[in-house]
Amino acid sequence: MKKDITIKIFKVAVGVFIAFVIVEVTLRFLGFPSINTNTFDKNNLVIFKPNQKFLSKDRCYSSVLRINDVGFHSRTYSVEKPYGIFRIVIIGDSFVEAVQVPLEKTFPAILEKKLNQNANNVKYEVISIAKSGNGTLMNLMYAREYAMKLNPDLLINAFTTNDLEDDFTADKTMHAVSIGDIYDSDSFYLSPPTSGSRYALFLKHFLLERSLLFEKWWRNAVVIKSQFNKKSDLTVGGDEFKVDTFIEAQMEPQSKLAESMWAKEKKALNTFNQFAKSHQVRFMLVHLAEVYLVDKEELISRYHLSPEQVLALNSDMVRQKLKNVSLGGNFPFFSTKSFLLDNYKNTRNLSVFSCDNHYNELGHELTAEAIHEFLTDSSVKILK
Repeated sequence: MKKDITIKIFKVAVGVFIAFVIVEVTLRFLGFPSINTNTFDKNNLVIFKPNQKFLSKDRCYSSVLRINDVGFHSRTYSVEKPYGIFRIVIIGDSFVEAVQVPLEKTFPAILEKKLNQNANNVKYEVISIAKSGNGTLMNLMYAREYAMKLNPDLLINAFTTNDLEDDFTADKTMHAVSIGDIYDSDSFYLSPPTSGSRYALFLKHFLLERSLLFEKWWRNAVVIKSQFNKKSDLTVGGDEFKVDTFIEAQMEPQSKLAESMWAKEKKALNTFNQFAKSHQVRFMLVHLAEVYLVDKEELISRYHLSPEQVLALNSDMVRQKLKNVSLGGNFPFFSTKSFLLDNYKNTRNLSVFSCDNHYNELGHELTAEAIHEFLTDSSVKILK
């Protein structure tokens, strides 16, 4: 009986494999293109496929992107820092990655140009290392693997508010990443990667890079999952929370959930600062204001909040929390919120694309101008 069941399972497996191969060959024969622009480095960190050029398009934007030889939407720079260069590396998520606009229109590129306009005896380089979906903990991984090889003088962690959720759920996103000795797992609740998780991740990466069928299936599965799993089940101190986004944590800043999120974020940022210090690099935290911090009407449409809930949202809480962390850790902090808010109040021009709420060209220009103004403030003395 067992032998018959084994034979049947074997036949089904062979049949599925043959069907998979037939569909894969058919897709390739019909010329279906691969739309996977990402790859994975030796530490399972996601990067773009190096030296590629591709079209990034949505309903409200269309941009041809040029990826550098490392795998980021940034200009190519020499690893060895030339004499007389002050090198700034900005690490962040999709707001820094900026696939919505051409490279020369991103705020790191604009900031570099602004800094060099009035520079005398020094030349500035502003390099961006970013990937969509990253939070502070993942940014630290990218800093270790990429930023420190560039010997930066200033390392900027670009914080967006959803980093709270990204870092709070880091166990789910980092379980198979090579954590190394950066993190204290007791502090960050990170589980060391198991051999099983590593093999599963390797298999997923292998199929994503080599199979059109698996790639298309995986993308559809992610979309479907996001539609049916909009709320995350989080357990804090024995209590379960239904969290639509980090927004709820902001609306109730005294809740156990919010306190746990901020406690973990504080540890992550202080670890980042200490890591930079250990490499004799100055660390700085920049809060990139998202659209809902500027235009509260966006909260009603995007997050389906009532006007009463919007009034209850303390958007200044994020900025104040980050400021307190920076004061405690003795590293500089700057928020772009006031700059973008003043522009919106005066012009009513949104600084983001309407279809995905990432910075448009105006948003990048304003962000670059705001950071430039802070960095060149004689009282700050960061560029000295």
